[in-house]
Amino acid sequence: MVASRVLAVTVVLGLTGVAVASPAAEQLFQEGRKLLGQGKLAEACDAFRRSAELEPRAGTLLNLGDCEEKRGRTATAWAAFTGARAVAKRTNDTPYIVEAEKRVKKLEKKLPYLAIEVSAGAKAQGVVVQRGGEEVPAAELDKEVPIDPGRYEIAATAKDKLRWSASIDIVTGKHEKVVVPELAPDPSAAKTIEPGPTTGGTVAVVEPGGTTQPPTEGTTTPPSGGTIIAQPAPPPKDMKGRHLGLGGVVGASTDGDPLVGIRVPIRLGPLGSGSLRLLPSLLYTHIQDPGDNSHNQELFAAGVALEYVAPLSRRFAIAAGAGIGMDFIDDSYETQVLTQGWAAARLSPTFRLPSVDVGLHFQLVGTKDNVVGLAELGVDYFFW
Repeated sequence: MVASRVLAVTVVLGLTGVAVASPAAEQLFQEGRKLLGQGKLAEACDAFRRSAELEPRAGTLLNLGDCEEKRGRTATAWAAFTGARAVAKRTNDTPYIVEAEKRVKKLEKKLPYLAIEVSAGAKAQGVVVQRGGEEVPAAELDKEVPIDPGRYEIAATAKDKLRWSASIDIVTGKHEKVVVPELAPDPSAAKTIEPGPTTGGTVAVVEPGGTTQPPTEGTTTPPSGGTIIAQPAPPPKDMKGRHLGLGGVVGASTDGDPLVGIRVPIRLGPLGSGSLRLLPSLLYTHIQDPGDNSHNQELFAAGVALEYVAPLSRRFAIAAGAGIGMDFIDDSYETQVLTQGWAAARLSPTFRLPSVDVGLHFQLVGTKDNVVGLAELGVDYFFW
């Protein structure tokens, strides 16, 4: 939930008196408790919110805040707790006042904040700013407001100007700022052109008196006295998220063996402020026996890892997880391919570009009789 709704909930709950007992509110509250016990957080939070809208009770709002906190929606939970505190103070309910105050203070240390500053040039253009697809009220612009963790697109539009947008990752406890610049002119915006033959394209003909003829294709000569209006270009497409990619790695083991490999990062879905990804991979290394030049091994390691990717800023993230796999070893002293299983712990600080991740990947790999460390430089290109 964006900050505007968070603040609105706080204000409304702070000014609304406690209504008379509502059977519907009680039924929704009990439904929320049941759903919460089943682990259905989204449905439980919705039930508590609807109950509070019918009857803003301190207990209901405390349950709503607890539910939203479990979902990782820190600012939304904080708003519910402050609403519970206001209601409890109005009814002079000391236990609820104490509990709400404790929860508010606990979350205040974790709240992330976002300030959207509009430059003087953008203000003069009369820009409309959106955050996560919702218009930002003018009262919130140029001010730091609490917001739930996650990735947001900040966009600005104005008449006859190109749309501007930027994405930002909001992380618990961080203070972020986005500056909306002056928007560039849209060269395809509607403009009057001298009447005359055209050489193709799509045009709309405006007749004297304001009547518009349908757009036509090909070579067109407007009727006498008409005006050709250029049609605006469609808005630019937003950058797609990282769903599926292909990457390569180079590195070495703590035993001094070089290695190369390929991997396929697959995004499984969001989790809290980050996301889960699956990493099938295939690594290769050549192992030479330093005491015996005729003894060498060709090792192929096929595996899969599960990682949690946590954004620390717009361009930097850190991934951590675990993996399992199997080694296939072609030993020059053996007549058949040897195999051995392994498990690994992984840590990957990553620099993020629009379609590419560049990361350092550290692994601690253990087999039944050995433990080895791996350090790799990886580049992943995301084509979807």
